[in-house]
Amino acid sequence: MEEWAEQPALAETYWYPTKPRATERMVPEAAALLSGRFRPANRFPRQELGFPPPWGADPFDDDNWQSNLHGLEWLVPLVHAHAGEPGGGYLEAAARTIGDWIEGNPFRGSPSRFSWHDHASAKRLRLFAWFWEQYRKSDGLEEGFARLLLASVYQHALYHMDGRNYREDSNHGLEAIGALLAAGITFSMFREAEGWTEVAFGRLEQWLKDNLSPEGFHMEQSPAYHWFVLLRLAAIDRFLRANRRQVGYLAEATERAAEVWPYLLKPDGTVPSVGDSSRAAPKDWRGYLARRWARPVPEASGSGAGGERRGGFVVSPRAGYAIFRGASEEGQDRPETHVLFRCRVFSSPHFHNDALSFVLYGLGRDWIVDPGYLNYHESDPRRQYLRSPRAHSGVVAEVRDGRVHGSECLEWGRAEEGDFVVATHDLPEGRHTRRLVFASPRRLVIRDEISPARPGGVKWSQLFQVAPGLEVEVKSEREAHLVSPEGARCVVEQSAAGEWQVVKGQEKPRLQGWYSAGYGEWEASATLFFRPSAETLELESRVRLEPAPSEELSP
Repeated sequence: MEEWAEQPALAETYWYPTKPRATERMVPEAAALLSGRFRPANRFPRQELGFPPPWGADPFDDDNWQSNLHGLEWLVPLVHAHAGEPGGGYLEAAARTIGDWIEGNPFRGSPSRFSWHDHASAKRLRLFAWFWEQYRKSDGLEEGFARLLLASVYQHALYHMDGRNYREDSNHGLEAIGALLAAGITFSMFREAEGWTEVAFGRLEQWLKDNLSPEGFHMEQSPAYHWFVLLRLAAIDRFLRANRRQVGYLAEATERAAEVWPYLLKPDGTVPSVGDSSRAAPKDWRGYLARRWARPVPEASGSGAGGERRGGFVVSPRAGYAIFRGASEEGQDRPETHVLFRCRVFSSPHFHNDALSFVLYGLGRDWIVDPGYLNYHESDPRRQYLRSPRAHSGVVAEVRDGRVHGSECLEWGRAEEGDFVVATHDLPEGRHTRRLVFASPRRLVIRDEISPARPGGVKWSQLFQVAPGLEVEVKSEREAHLVSPEGARCVVEQSAAGEWQVVKGQEKPRLQGWYSAGYGEWEASATLFFRPSAETLELESRVRLEPAPSEELSP
């Protein structure tokens, strides 16, 4: 026991603060836990489940609830509260709970499939490493529990060393890499610890090559997960630097990811709800990242390899992002308009079938949106709808399946009419080619062309997913307006006459016209369809934003 306590302290722990602090937020959370009012994450309401909670509990029938329950991160407030009141029993309560989890969740025969899930176990392993650094130096160190914890750490490390439990194509893989590094460096008393570290380094180098585009975009096709990954890259880099194990390629990759992050943010600082993205982002993201990274955050540079990055225009053909940003006045520092065009789609853990769709923000609000993600229950018909082509602003032709088809970013650059991107998507009925032009900060030009897979006409429609709170006014066979409560407008003009249809809150014969603002949220919001009257294979749409009349007259 003495050798555990006297082992030199790490220069810094991974992910969690080396020196816990009893903050005004942590102490009440710890008190609620000890009283039995439990929640595994802030998005869920508290439940009277006792403490520790039952390991098979799932009051909401929610995979996310179970994953967070078994990740054990909800024990963090107890460790922080202990820093303010060492004699308050907080650390001992955390130790009892960890011991209870270990004994109640054997590798085989656990009460939940999330007991030994790759993501939950990675979060748990990094927590064990942090907790050990606090516990081994405490007056309450108990040898029996310490040996139980070390044995579980060893079991967790073996689990993550097994390549069958490693998700190389997602953020889960990075979580596992960070946890394995934390275990290898923290528990150096194990003979195998250096081997854990070396495997983690090898995976990290390959993960960065496979999961970040040359420009620095995370490849899971959801802007919120770019931020999620960026924070973990920064934390791993900080941990390795502090403990003299740094690798240059990690710092370089983190810099690239930090440089492109501002392009993914809308002018109001929120995240576009593309893919499985929540809208929340830190108001001072640069300061937040700098604290996590323990170093200054670089400003965006001029251009990125393999794509195009000039001022307000960035394209990543590999990640499938084309982003246009513009200010209404020349010299204005902050962009007013933000357009994200999905110029390539491929299968990934958080992708949606949103090939060649786009979102539009301008005049201080959303106009054309991605309707969100709702939850991670793939059997939920609402989630299936939100991931389908019908929930995005692209082109549909019958839509007989929801499979991923080939898509490619063909061309991008600057022309006299504006910045442009050209991309293709293979529909079951033929190939769709879309050229999107950012003609000015308040004008888009969209040119759609269908190349039929078989002879004969193709009936197809354009879709525009309308932001909640807007009214849709059909003005003619060629024109429709999206109108804000303040009177600002998004005008959509078509090159050919056709039929407009507005669908809102439809449940049968299939879901259409719905929006999810965040996890578990669900509300009706309009989908605007346009189908050309003639069997044309080409269509040009002009989209422009018009301020409210009072705004135009203001000085």
